[in-house]
Amino acid sequence: MTPSPSGEADRDSTMAVGRDPKSRQRFIEHTLAQRTDESGRQLLDGEWRYVRALLGERAERPLDVLDLACGSGHQSLAWAERGHRVTGIDFDRDLLVAGRERVRRAAGERPAVHWSETDATSLPFRDASFDVVFNNSLLEHVPAWRNVVAETARVLRPGGIYVMCTTNRWSPRQQEVNHFPFYSWLPDPIQRRMLAWIMRHRRDLVNFTDYPAIHWFTFGGMRRAFRDVGLEPLDRLDLLARMGVPGAKGAVSRILVLHDLFKWPYYVYAVSMALYGVRRGPGPSGSS
Repeated sequence: MTPSPSGEADRDSTMAVGRDPKSRQRFIEHTLAQRTDESGRQLLDGEWRYVRALLGERAERPLDVLDLACGSGHQSLAWAERGHRVTGIDFDRDLLVAGRERVRRAAGERPAVHWSETDATSLPFRDASFDVVFNNSLLEHVPAWRNVVAETARVLRPGGIYVMCTTNRWSPRQQEVNHFPFYSWLPDPIQRRMLAWIMRHRRDLVNFTDYPAIHWFTFGGMRRAFRDVGLEPLDRLDLLARMGVPGAKGAVSRILVLHDLFKWPYYVYAVSMALYGVRRGPGPSGSS
């Protein structure tokens, strides 16, 4: 999955390295090898219990789903196979072509996915167009990431949900820079210097991408960003507690949600940040 190019004037200097055609080809090959049909299905299988808990009976009907930064479409396919109406957007034309081929190969013309080469910071959709916006691994790459969150809230219907996964600054087991545990804990100036060197000499360490991760988020900071645009933020512990999960997992989750300080072991353990935003009524601008 790739970011929008918007905000180029504010782009970190590590993003200014020109595209390398050989790295570009290896990036496409690596992405297709890692993002398989089955991995998309498994990811959605894992998310579905949270989606269903948040949407209730609404989840039993076909949903309008926006796969934001859909990349090569492995998750777009998974949503479509469940009978939902899916729109996949990305600004990378090569990956969108691969996504079309993936769906055609796996399912012919049905289930259909609508594809769009689109800037995630300025979505070409009406307010309240979607029940679900699904977004895995985008915000960490985009300079104007707050615009993406605001646009997501705008296009969600009241009661709709934003399913978002991004970097977790507190986890030492980050997945953005290969073979560098604790990279996310380094001071920002050191990160920038290291990433500049990697982009010039060792793009294999960032899976050959032209747009490596430049943001490392905290749960608290992202919760505030969600609230600023009218989304109620919930992490997986919150959802497990609400769902009344039986056994030790349910009991532990109900204890940990009593205070944010109790959640710190989870925040350090989680390799990435999964956060769910529920659109509660009109957004900040008064749209609905």
